[in-house]
Amino acid sequence: FSATSTLGDLNNNGALTLSGPFDFGAGSRDMTINSDVIISGTIATNNSLDQKSGPGTLTLLGINGPIDGAGQWQVEDGKLVVDGGDIDKPNGGIRVNSRVTNGISRIQIINGATVTMSGGGQSARIGSPGGEVSATNILDLSGTLTWTTNNPGGNMRMGEDCALAQLNLNAGSLLRVGRFNPQGGGFTEVNLNGATVAANQSSTTFMEGLSNVTINALGVTIDTEGFDITINQALTGTGDL
Repeated sequence: FSATSTLGDLNNNGALTLSGPFDFGAGSRDMTINSDVIISGTIATNNSLDQKSGPGTLTLLGINGPIDGAGQWQVEDGKLVVDGGDIDKPNGGIRVNSRVTNGISRIQIINGATVTMSGGGQSARIGSPGGEVSATNILDLSGTLTWTTNNPGGNMRMGEDCALAQLNLNAGSLLRVGRFNPQGGGFTEVNLNGATVAANQSSTTFMEGLSNVTINALGVTIDTEGFDITINQALTGTGDL
């Protein structure tokens, strides 16, 4: 794939599975996904997805190894699913950033998948500049999303240019991050249910200023990993801390 590409059909005539070696052509590529597309083969290391549009779901199934392009994994419509596997992402961030009026964009990291942000200055954004202010952006974690300690810019930025920015940390998940960074604008919501939230650096503003943080029935574990952090955030819900 050496240019912007469109896959699938708006009438959703079944899933398209690409099970062989996959190459973005040594670049960061935009893709329009109109119906469900599954990439289950190997992905060449010198390139990456950049912007994903279209209402369909793009699934990276059991992908392992580095994906070294500068693409941002920006989901502007529909869903991106990382299902299993272990991906090292040394360049580019993660953006859940619907550009559709009243739209919903979603990234799901599920079935124990691991995504490691191993570069410098990378962030995850739930809501991002240029988004649609009426839209909802959601990141679901049922695996591991981690920033390495050499990546001090590893922030979870939430709420810019959207109506709702929602982060769901589900049972058994691990989020290792520098800090939570609300950007204003949209409602920022974090739901914790059996997850571990860990620090990768010291921070006096690790978690604060979010609209709502709920600890659900399975509780949450906060792991400082030897760093000094401050949580100046109201925590609601019935689960244990």
